[in-house]
Amino acid sequence: MKNMYGKSILVGAIIGVLAVGVSFAAFSATLTVNGTATLSGDFNVKFTAVSASDTKATTSTPTISSDTGVLSFDVSTELEEPGSQSVISYTISNLGTIGATLATPSITCYSDALKESQIECSDTNISINAGTVSPTSLAASNTATGTITVKWESTSTEVPEQTERYYTVTINANQAS
Repeated sequence: MKNMYGKSILVGAIIGVLAVGVSFAAFSATLTVNGTATLSGDFNVKFTAVSASDTKATTSTPTISSDTGVLSFDVSTELEEPGSQSVISYTISNLGTIGATLATPSITCYSDALKESQIECSDTNISINAGTVSPTSLAASNTATGTITVKWESTSTEVPEQTERYYTVTINANQAS
């Protein structure tokens, strides 16, 4: 009899748990939200100024309109002797409404002004250093600056075949998260 009473309580408890589960399922509902999200903004990051400071070098300084800017610019530098260098300073502007994250601009070097073939930018005699951009996080309507240094190493004891460097500087910017 005692055993029968225990079984009845167990069966009653199981039925009670099932009843609570079924009641919860009956009163719960799935919420569905329908809508449209509209994103707006303008991602517009460009070089807006560039200048060259030369020491025994001649650098062609590209013209950049500060109103519209460019995504890349071409430069050529003629180095005269070991120790000569050119420092190209540039400004990057966020002309849009969306923040940007800036990487160091990339430099692509060419064998001539016509860009017929790419070459290594640096060798044992001449180096091109892209430096850093500051700041790397660029809010809307703000600017960042950076430099590129083209240098004929002062310790160089040989004259390279070509002392002129032709290169394109390109901005690498991503939308800030």
